[in-house]
Amino acid sequence: ASQAWQQDANTYMFIAEDLSTGELVAGMRLDMQTDEKQIPMAQALHGVSTEFIDVVNTLKPLGLAEGCGWWVKTGYGGLGLPGILLRAGVSVSPQLGINYIVGFPHQHTKPIMSRYGFIAMDVIGDNGSFMYPDERYRSTVVELNTHTLHTTPREERMRIVNLRNNPQLQTMEGELSLQY
Repeated sequence: ASQAWQQDANTYMFIAEDLSTGELVAGMRLDMQTDEKQIPMAQALHGVSTEFIDVVNTLKPLGLAEGCGWWVKTGYGGLGLPGILLRAGVSVSPQLGINYIVGFPHQHTKPIMSRYGFIAMDVIGDNGSFMYPDERYRSTVVELNTHTLHTTPREERMRIVNLRNNPQLQTMEGELSLQY
């Protein structure tokens, strides 16, 4: 996979660090759509959905990014780190000029994004879904308005707004002590 995003000023990386060891244990990124660079899923869906390209062209002037590149280090699974990182990304998005985040999760990871208010773009594909990258996976194009959070469940919306208003928040989530 191309690592060009590492040098891109319009790519924002969110990481989780185990403070006891200093190890990076999870990450995700927000890749902004720019005149010079498409979001990764636009390239993936180019031959599959012309409707998605129309959506990208509509949302780009409003501030569009893709949530992508999730990873969790072995031994740190099951702690909810992808969602915690997604919350951090959504909370700072309006300050970065990102008013819409899109994603392309498959059926196993879609529930993570749904918990934070991402909804299917049902105007494309089969209610937003495609068999991608192959016939084993049903992947769905999802979107979130990061400014209004109108599709985000109330409790999570309150957490995002609290983090937005307190960007150096220290809190507990389950057994995890979080320091944003």
